[in-house]
Amino acid sequence: MACLYDAMNTLRGRPAHAASPLAPPTSEVIAARKALGVSQAEAAFLAGVGTRTWQRWESGDVAANPLKWVAFLHAVGLKDNAPPPPPPTSVEILRARAKHRISVEAAAKMADVPPSRWCEWEAGHAIMDGETWRKWLKSFI
Repeated sequence: MACLYDAMNTLRGRPAHAASPLAPPTSEVIAARKALGVSQAEAAFLAGVGTRTWQRWESGDVAANPLKWVAFLHAVGLKDNAPPPPPPTSVEILRARAKHRISVEAAAKMADVPPSRWCEWEAGHAIMDGETWRKWLKSFI
């Protein structure tokens, strides 16, 4: 399938897709998800990508985004020596809460912070630290 995308990009005058040398091999993507015992949709959520994107990572159609991969590894606690993931954006925080259909109060309680602090994170007035984000995401596994 990757060849089809490369061919279409060539026809459109765009450069062919080039995988990052930092991208994990397909076998590592599959092994990490199976080791956790989560579905592709759950793994995709933890990585901050769509389910179809995760499926394409596993099938080898596209290489995994190295930044999203590192964030996934940190979210599930699989890689202690990797660089710390970037803090979540306010949009990521809001979308994650909305996806699970929970109130601000419930989300704040799960993160062990006051609701006003959660609102500051969603509004972008404060930055949630990566450790809090990782713990909050793990509560859905």
